[in-house]
Amino acid sequence: MDYIVAPVPMANAPEIDEMIPQFRVYPNPVTQELTLEMNGHSQELQKGLKLSLFDAKGIKADLHWVWTGSGQLEIDCANLIPGIYILAIEGGRKVFYHRVSKL
Repeated sequence: MDYIVAPVPMANAPEIDEMIPQFRVYPNPVTQELTLEMNGHSQELQKGLKLSLFDAKGIKADLHWVWTGSGQLEIDCANLIPGIYILAIEGGRKVFYHRVSKL
């Protein structure tokens, strides 16, 4: 199993939408599919994008996603256990985090 051991201050952490307005993650909370929209990003960044999803214990969840075109991808969340997750979006030399609730 993969684990992350790093403190993540959730209370004061800025949402990804505040840091990078070109990223949009919805719906949140999610039940089936989560959409990641990347307006204004180059195709090179989109091709090199790495996504990871971690539960509240830092355990990496299996992540299945597909490009839908126009800078969007759909992340399958149907098999996730309800709870709080952290979506890590790595592009270039930056990693952005977004808190996601699964119902």
